[in-house]
Amino acid sequence: MTATVKLRQRKQTKRGKISLYLEIYKGHATAPDGKTRYIREYNFLKLFLIDKSRNSADRQHNKKILQVAERIKYEKELSLLAGHPLSFSTNTNVRDSNFYEYFYDLHFLQDFTTPDFY
Repeated sequence: MTATVKLRQRKQTKRGKISLYLEIYKGHATAPDGKTRYIREYNFLKLFLIDKSRNSADRQHNKKILQVAERIKYEKELSLLAGHPLSFSTNTNVRDSNFYEYFYDLHFLQDFTTPDFY
């Protein structure tokens, strides 16, 4: 199972800002008492939105910050996927090629007599 990454917001009422963070869900485990414990990791991005934006400059700022946060989320998803043993980019030779070359090497250059292929 791969980890899922979600972009979350946390309101900070003292300053009137909203903090952005990533919640990475890595699965669940059953504790000895029978309760299900969810395995999560939090990465705070140190990016802040302006709560109750009143003018176009504040809205533009929020839009740019959300784009940056989405980009960070995307990069985190890619890095988690790269660590997965069945991912496309685990092999260093594959990173420099395109998908068609990768698929050709995987499918057509594979030894079909080995039972691991099926």
